[in-house]
Amino acid sequence: MGSTVVLGAWVAVMLIVNPGSVSGLAWLMPEWNRTPLSRYQSIDEIRQEVRSIGLTVGDILPIASHVSGERDELLIPIFKPPEEMTELRVYRPHFRNQNQLELIDRLNVSGPQEIFVLAPLSQTPSTSGGTARSLPVSQVSVLNGSSTPGIWLSLRGEWARGSTRTSYGLIVRYDLNQQRLQTLLPWTSPSGKDPKWQQVTGNATPELVVNQTVGLAPNFKFYQPIATSKVTDPMRLVAIALDPPALKQSQFVNGLRLAQQGLWTPALKLLEAAKQRGDWSAAAQAQMDVVKFHAAITKAQADRDWANPTEAIAANLLDGRWSRSLQLLQAALANGGELKDLLGDVDRLTTRIDAALSLNPAQVDLQALGTLAQFVQHGREPALRWLTARNRNLATLVQPIDRSASPVRPRFAQSSAVGGRSCQPDRRNCRADSSPAE
Repeated sequence: MGSTVVLGAWVAVMLIVNPGSVSGLAWLMPEWNRTPLSRYQSIDEIRQEVRSIGLTVGDILPIASHVSGERDELLIPIFKPPEEMTELRVYRPHFRNQNQLELIDRLNVSGPQEIFVLAPLSQTPSTSGGTARSLPVSQVSVLNGSSTPGIWLSLRGEWARGSTRTSYGLIVRYDLNQQRLQTLLPWTSPSGKDPKWQQVTGNATPELVVNQTVGLAPNFKFYQPIATSKVTDPMRLVAIALDPPALKQSQFVNGLRLAQQGLWTPALKLLEAAKQRGDWSAAAQAQMDVVKFHAAITKAQADRDWANPTEAIAANLLDGRWSRSLQLLQAALANGGELKDLLGDVDRLTTRIDAALSLNPAQVDLQALGTLAQFVQHGREPALRWLTARNRNLATLVQPIDRSASPVRPRFAQSSAVGGRSCQPDRRNCRADSSPAE
């Protein structure tokens, strides 16, 4: 009995002083399985130790000073040649001798897979899908602007092939209470922008915003920090997804369908109409705020004066301005433009047109644009069959494609006709017309 009491007292003391030393109880609390790190070294000793295994010490980053002047944890990245980060370490200076550092935590670093990094570029012809190999990261910086406790870090690397470039990295958090490093999220940004904290939804806590935009089509990912009750996984970054819809209401569901195809402004109109009908929630508001964020960008681009007609047409198509897009397209064709070049990514455009037509099948401007896209993809006869299936009057009264035209630069009707009347896309100057315009 006496031995049992002594042993119990010893275990209790060790659990208070150094839980990691009681390895036999690691099954009860995973946190106890941490290796004791209480060894003091000078920075020169750390460099010498690291150098002995072929690695180097990077620049020292005082991370705790970003949240409190009373703490002075130091972040030290470890590299292998030439500049690949392999480890992050957190040290704490001794309270009596600032030159002596105690190792608090360490985290092995492995960059995101190439296939993940190149995913936003998958529609770029010169870019393959990538491989499963991990890409190296070489930089670390503090991400300021979060109201969530802890130190948020961004690890960064660069990928380049020819003129195509993208930035990528990892989001890492240092928990000040547990004194632990935690990898939370890989990120990639073809625009080369670092992730940042930004207030996007109505929540009090800013979201982490990752810019994955390629070309004119905006593409942003939004993540909300969510605390958990798990000791080994105390924080998560949860994406605000557009699927599944937060509400079953038809207008809301249809709006998110358009948003998933990149038609942000038409989507926002449906979501705003859905909100007016009531039955709203915080999750629905978050999805709507994501759509609103993108719609603001496409609207600004469509309102801009473009010197390049291809960019002007693309900006208006992205914002769902079908009549204006037709007007710009007709003007560019009249000035010698090539239809295939002016329509840009026809496969992506066809997907967007089909999504819009599924909600408004009688919209003549969409039918006309869809016919042109079908012509570029499949030729004259399939394009006319596609149009006839949707609008027999338009197909019989208008000759959008001349038989003698070349595959890339046909002659198109300068007007759309319905019910025996030939009308400009803005629906002004309609006139009776028994013969198709060329």
